[in-house]
Amino acid sequence: MSENDNRDPGYVYFISEAPPQAGTTQEHFLGGLFGRPKEAVQQDWRDVIGKASEIISAKVNLPDDFTLDEIDFQLGFSAQGQLAFIAQAGVTASVTIMFKRKDAAGDAGH
Repeated sequence: MSENDNRDPGYVYFISEAPPQAGTTQEHFLGGLFGRPKEAVQQDWRDVIGKASEIISAKVNLPDDFTLDEIDFQLGFSAQGQLAFIAQAGVTASVTIMFKRKDAAGDAGH
């Protein structure tokens, strides 16, 4: 029987050297891993993608000879297992989401 057999499929597990501080996540620590409910991680994803969509929907004025091709957001999981934009020390990028603007003219070559 492997250690994975003890994992609750309703949780997403994160590697940690020590359990998170009390009150920062639900108690679900399993030998170097701690878990957050899958629904909470999915909600983090929806929130982050929603914020990214708001950011990229803002109109920008570019010089005529430039076009916006890609936007790259660096995301990371905090020590509490929460997905967020990287804006604090100690969080390392572990997830990258890239948006590429659809070409209205259908020209795939730039």
